[in-house]
Amino acid sequence: MMSLANATVAPIPGVTFRREDAARAARLRQLYRLTPGETRITLLVAQKMTTREIAETLEISVNTVRSHLRSIFVKCEVPGQPALRRLVEDLS
Repeated sequence: MMSLANATVAPIPGVTFRREDAARAARLRQLYRLTPGETRITLLVAQKMTTREIAETLEISVNTVRSHLRSIFVKCEVPGQPALRRLVEDLS
């Protein structure tokens, strides 16, 4: 299991998180108060996964991913996925 920002998160089959992703996750959780689920989705968006790919990877519905994304966009004050990707990249 990989620790993301003081929360143990089960590994996601087929997804490789880099070492710096743990640091980014910690910053996201600290700065934007993201939940562990929102943090996982944010990291997957940063890896340029589509909403459908994220849903399939996490074994949740597309609507659940969309719901999380809406919450993430509000918390991070970004208009969409491209801006969210830039925000995550800038956290390094």
